[in-house]
Amino acid sequence: RHMEGRELHVVGFLRDAEFQKAKLTAETIQTKDPALRVTVRPMTSSDFETFLHKRIRELGGPALNHKTNTIVFFSDPDEYIGGGTELARFVKTKYGYADVRPMPLFEAMGKNAFKKSLEATKHPYVFLEFSVELDLSGVSPSPHMRPGSPSSLLSSGGSTSPISSPGSSRPSSPAVSSVPGRRSSLTMSPPSGSIPTAGKGIKLGEVVFELFDDLCPRTCENFKALCTGEKGESQLHKNKRLHYLGSLVHRVVPGGWIQGGDISGGYGASGESIYGPTFEDENFTISHTSQGLLGMCNLGVPHSNSSQFYITLSREPCPWMDRKYVAFGRLVDGLDVLKRIAGTHTILMAMWSNIILPIPT
Repeated sequence: RHMEGRELHVVGFLRDAEFQKAKLTAETIQTKDPALRVTVRPMTSSDFETFLHKRIRELGGPALNHKTNTIVFFSDPDEYIGGGTELARFVKTKYGYADVRPMPLFEAMGKNAFKKSLEATKHPYVFLEFSVELDLSGVSPSPHMRPGSPSSLLSSGGSTSPISSPGSSRPSSPAVSSVPGRRSSLTMSPPSGSIPTAGKGIKLGEVVFELFDDLCPRTCENFKALCTGEKGESQLHKNKRLHYLGSLVHRVVPGGWIQGGDISGGYGASGESIYGPTFEDENFTISHTSQGLLGMCNLGVPHSNSSQFYITLSREPCPWMDRKYVAFGRLVDGLDVLKRIAGTHTILMAMWSNIILPIPT
């Protein structure tokens, strides 16, 4: 392979050990071969998947089966190499170089690089820890949850769905059915490891969100406070806390979004903010251009945000949402957990903590 004038690209999830090793390998061979240009692009997990989804289609062939959190390819012309393992094999053959340092070193480097990238933004972060709960003995079935129902889980007139307005570009509204004899749900384990639920929980893992408090300070404060429960009791509902702990992820739109956070009724017909029943649309600065965006659901009319939120799953832009729903954060870690949540029927969710430095392991 003629290297002169070619550019080697190493793109991957910043926190991943494979990416860290591939990054250092590429930078090392660049010092050995001045004719080779090297571009390294660290990304969040959701940004990487969005990039990967597009790039493998452009590369075609074997790239369409790419599976790892790092992709390596040449440009001018395009040539797919593979992941970190394939890069190591290529470099060994071409340059006689092999990095034999242990993988735990690269794991530590990934965690440190990820932490520094979060600190550099000066934004607050929240992490949400999920576990599937198979016993919902304390939760009554919703009249809106009918197996095979063609309608959404939201009652008419009280909808906080992020698809309250018609539009041909939006996803359809699928039924979300319960499983006869078995209700699955999602709840959270606090840092101590105990699971405050009625039954036995199966931990799914954590997701980490960056909150754009410089753009949407009131919206971010509402979400953060509902994560921690720091505002205490609801002023509108007796024996209810302003806290996401135990609230349902009541809706999943495959390829669209997951939706939850109804801290009042649980099934998507209500909610409450820390400012009162609802609060204003702060701004629409953040566009819905990728998966993993965090935004506020509303009642289908302006300035009707409460506690319900959505997390986008679509890897394609959703411009129809841009002037209707306030996006205020993004997923930076835990895309695999989000995918498992998206594949669960009915899920119960809770959140813990606010700013996460050091990064949870």
